[in-house]
Amino acid sequence: MPPIESPNQLLPSLKFRKFLEENYQNRQLIHKKRGSTIVLNKNQYWMVIRGMVKLESITMHGDQQLLGLVGPNEIFGDSLTKVLPYEVKALSDCDLLCFDGLEIESSPSLALAVLKGVSERHKQSEIFLSLFGLNLIEERIKEFLKSISNDYGQVSEDGIVINFRLTHQDLANALGTTRVTITRIMGLLKKQRFLRINSCLLYTSDAADDMQCVDLGGRRI
Repeated sequence: MPPIESPNQLLPSLKFRKFLEENYQNRQLIHKKRGSTIVLNKNQYWMVIRGMVKLESITMHGDQQLLGLVGPNEIFGDSLTKVLPYEVKALSDCDLLCFDGLEIESSPSLALAVLKGVSERHKQSEIFLSLFGLNLIEERIKEFLKSISNDYGQVSEDGIVINFRLTHQDLANALGTTRVTITRIMGLLKKQRFLRINSCLLYTSDAADDMQCVDLGGRRI
């Protein structure tokens, strides 16, 4: 059975796509292959229609940071950050729309859609920041996986499917630790039966939740 969007995601997604079809049917989508870099220009705003991108930076010590994830109906752009350097990469094959500031100012409907997209990014940023209040890396990993499952997971008969690929290094960059530490703790979580990987499916559970399955895009993390 193919994955479907969760009820909380489906209605807003359909309304948003209908809005785009009605108002921007002559606008050509910009397609980006997985792993490609998206060049940001001033006063341009990008909206993800399909796929996922990641926002990255580099610290003064040369370490990579994963600043955030951007999925369908969400927005990113040079005008929405003060972080330097700032790089955007496609986590999967993506279809994007690009708008300039004047277009947004002249269209109340588009401005509202942009506001909603920025709001979702703001909520994610707060969640990611809150993870650093957890002293145990194990707890950070659990809460990070729960967060991206809630935001971007798709419901299938086997559980929650995440159709983009995150590596151990991506997790380390997001959670302020090393790839070796992530690999070690992921192994411990599997032994504790919080994680169970079978045919590249990642199963998560805890005492408070029923068993749920997270498929991380067909690639072991």
